[in-house]
This record gives sequence, structure tokens and C-alpha cells, in this order.
Amino acid sequence: MLASSLQAYIILLLSSRHLKSVFPLKSQVQVKMAEASSSSIPTTLFETSPQKNPSQQSSSALPVCNQPDPDPPPISPPDPQEVSTISCEDSSIILAVSEQSPSPIPSPATDKLTENKLKIISSKIDMKKRSSGPSLSSETKRSEHKTEASLMYPAREPKWEPRVRPNSFVAMRIPSVEIRDGLKSVQHSLMKFDRDMKHVITSLDKLHLTLLVLKLADDSEVERAISTLEVATKKVVRDYNLSTDPLVLTLKGVGTFGQKVLFAEIEDGPSKERLQEIAGVLKSVFMAEKFPGIDPNPFNPHLTIAKMSTMPQNVERRHQQRTGRRKCIDRRAYAEFREMEFGRQVVDGLELLSMKLPADSQGYYHCFHKNQFNAI
Repeated sequence: MLASSLQAYIILLLSSRHLKSVFPLKSQVQVKMAEASSSSIPTTLFETSPQKNPSQQSSSALPVCNQPDPDPPPISPPDPQEVSTISCEDSSIILAVSEQSPSPIPSPATDKLTENKLKIISSKIDMKKRSSGPSLSSETKRSEHKTEASLMYPAREPKWEPRVRPNSFVAMRIPSVEIRDGLKSVQHSLMKFDRDMKHVITSLDKLHLTLLVLKLADDSEVERAISTLEVATKKVVRDYNLSTDPLVLTLKGVGTFGQKVLFAEIEDGPSKERLQEIAGVLKSVFMAEKFPGIDPNPFNPHLTIAKMSTMPQNVERRHQQRTGRRKCIDRRAYAEFREMEFGRQVVDGLELLSMKLPADSQGYYHCFHKNQFNAI
């Protein structure tokens, strides 16, 4: 009785105009319903028309859902629904309707992301296929995860090129004995305050004033830098009259770069201004020749006394455990030299030096070439 009632209820649903406009499989449903009516569904469940004559009786016994509407109303546009399954059996009729909203039209901005997602899905399918076979190694898994991340989050192009590490520089040598003795007293004060400072002091045999840094890849680049230095030297000698009015620098006071580098300062005055202008001319000449590794920052003249970056790691750990301070130069170690004058130096030329090659017999940097001001 329950099965017969369920079949009658579903037959009435199928007779509604709404389902007529939605289901494209109407003919299949009718066939299943006809088979069910011929086998087990009683004829009393169907509505019949008044019997006028025997010829009309066969047509009046058909289900209502097969009878055409006398005046069918205009069919409204179907709702966005999709029939997922329709099955008719002797005892029941199962009808499942799933709603599905229309998919939006992809915009060009999302095309690349959609493509990457499809690649990720395909890669995951490949991984599942391979998982049924031999197990993947950890390196293969890591590489696949990196590939998936690179597809999902593509790397951005750098806004600027990474900085090239220089291996050479142009400098003025400071061989003054007076200046050496003054800076040696500063280094002794550092080591007296903290014994670990002996690992960070610079060699006074290499005392110099850096004007320009650059990268020289091979011997041909070295020869080109020597020629460029000669051109720049002639220009600064001519423009600043260095052959008759030499450049005299006075070193006075000390300063630091973030408590990491301790250096002697150049006293302010006309000589420091001339030095900065000479450094600007050198930089413009070498940049015109497109040498890599030139520092774009403004020129800041200084003579390095100590540098914390040269401290070994084991000494650094021991220093931090012993003092409880981070790696820095304590201000109290050089407080008495803040305004001290160390001496004067007459600059006689420009040198092209190497940062990497071994030092010479005097402990100074390897010199590719030197241009004397009085020889030009």
C-alpha cells in the first residue's frame, strides 16, 4: 500500500508544468511509468475522463501526466537546475535534483592563476599514481613541493640587480709615522679595555683612505681599470692643481659605524672638501666605463682602526658569554680619543689595490698600479 501511494505521488509531481519545463528526460520517465502501470500499479490511481463511447475509453485510461493540457500557459525560463539521477523501479521512483549556479566567465586577470591551479591538480594526480608504486624519496617530495609552490606563487622579478661584491679599490696610502703612532695608542686602549679586541684591530701597515671600490673579473679588466685610473688622475691633477698645491689631510677624532667599525675622521675644512670632490670625479669616470661593484652610497672618508666583522665566531661566543654584551665596540674604550688630533698626511698619488691577492713584503695591499701626482 505504501509503495503504491508513493508511486501515485510521484506521478502527480511529474504532471506539473514546472517539471515539464525542467526535465529533458521526460520520454524516459513516461516509458518507465508505463511499464510500472502495466505490471503493478492499480488503474484506480489514474483519473479518467467521462466515457462517451468505447473508442474513447482506451485513451481516457491513460495517466494524467500523458494528457495534453487544454490551454497550456506560456512556459517560463527554466531555473538553473540540473537532473543528476532519475531511476524508476517496480517499487519506487528515485528523483534527485541538484542546484547548480551558472559559472562566471573567467577574467583575463585570473587566467594565469587558473592555469597554475590546473598544473597543481595534474601534479597531484601524478603523485597519487606514483604512490601506488615504489615510495618516493624525501628529495623528490621536496622538489615536487617546491614546484607546486612556485606554480601557486610565481617568483617576482627583482626590481634591481643584486649588488656585485668588489675585489679591488682605489685608495690613497697613509704612511705617516705620526698618524700611525696616534692610531696605535687607540688600538692599545681597546685591547686594554677588552682583551678580545686584539682580534678586530686592523694592521697599521695597511693604513689607507679608500676612495672607490669595484669588481675586476680578470687581467683584461685590471688593464682597463689601470687605463681608466690614469685618465681620472690626469683630470683631478689638472682640475685641482695637485702638482703645485698638494692635498694635505688632517686626521682628528674617532667615529663608528653602528659600533661595529671604529675609524679615524678627517678634519672638516677645505682639504676635506677637495678630497670629496676628487672622489666624486673618480666615481664618475669609472662609472662611465661601466665597471661593476661600485658603491652607490655617498663618499664618507675614514681610516679604519678596528672592525668587529673580523672577530672569529668562537671568540665572539666567548666574548658574549663573558661580558653579556652583543658584538660591538664599547664607547668607553675610545672615549679619550674623540677629539684627539693624530697627525697630517700629504697625499702624493692614487693606487689601484687588490682585496684578495696576498700582501707585499711590507704587509701592504697588492698594488696593481700607482699614479704619482707630481709625475703628471
